[in-house]
Amino acid sequence: MRELQYQWILLAHVVFINHLIVNFMGIELNKVIKEHPNLIIQMTAGDLMDFAKELLLGEKAIALSMAEELNARDRLITVEEAAKMLHVSKMTLYRWDKVGYLKKVLVGGKRFYRKNDIEELYDSRLDRLL
Repeated sequence: MRELQYQWILLAHVVFINHLIVNFMGIELNKVIKEHPNLIIQMTAGDLMDFAKELLLGEKAIALSMAEELNARDRLITVEEAAKMLHVSKMTLYRWDKVGYLKKVLVGGKRFYRKNDIEELYDSRLDRLL
């Protein structure tokens, strides 16, 4: 699942960079480059700085968006919340941890579960029923 997330992140970066290159200063660079592959493009230092700033700001926005999504999935939830989400008892969660079916996370001596693990387990149990 993480591999799919990383592929999506890479695709978002590629699409963003391609958008910047295609639309840089209102010029369709892809078209110009295809028509004139040996063309030397000259620009001012200010234009280059503007392009770099736009590129970095876009990359930062994508990175922040991806980080928020990953943090939301890796969020820790309480035993009670996990039991409610899976429609099982707290004792069942304890037994599942002992056999390695669903591992707990200890924080300050308290048990928590990763929300992402709960969702994956729920989806796999649902798939078996269908």
